[in-house]
Amino acid sequence: MANYMDYSNAQQFAQAIRTAMNAYNGAWKARGSVTFANLPATLTLAMEGYVYNVSDQFTTDARFVEGAGTVCAAGTNVAVVNAGTEQAPDMKFDTLGTFIDTSAIDARIDAVLSDIAPAFAAANAYAIGDVVTYEDQLYKFKAAHTAGNAWDATEVDAIDVLDLIDATEPDSLTSAQMTALIAIIDGASSGT
Repeated sequence: MANYMDYSNAQQFAQAIRTAMNAYNGAWKARGSVTFANLPATLTLAMEGYVYNVSDQFTTDARFVEGAGTVCAAGTNVAVVNAGTEQAPDMKFDTLGTFIDTSAIDARIDAVLSDIAPAFAAANAYAIGDVVTYEDQLYKFKAAHTAGNAWDATEVDAIDVLDLIDATEPDSLTSAQMTALIAIIDGASSGT
């Protein structure tokens, strides 16, 4: 048990994760849905962070970070960003994907998830408090599971990673696992 963190350390890691996640909130200012033709023609520094939902299919032009010629589906969100510097702003639209591309860190995510919660296997017995993944969701057993029985949703509660971090059981995650989770969050936010 020496490699597990104590409860006070778990609280510090939880706060670090909350801080990293909160950095994503409030940065964008939703401006509603518009057609491509009705996107602002001129962008200003005061518009940085504005996000528009483009209601029709469009092809990017020189106003976009991506450059001209990228075809985007109806419903694509675009944000106003400063592609220059604070001293020499270069305001552009940047298309926002509907997902975060984690392909560069998928192996790390899978390894951490496997350490945190192995996939449910009907052949295994599980005790109250054991955590597993099932159909891409985390679950914690609230009743014992007998080996050989099929998945029984009445035996578990759906949880998320923060539930594990905030758990009264300080041994839920190791320090290495928490460090890896924070690195994944930081890596996703920086695009690495």
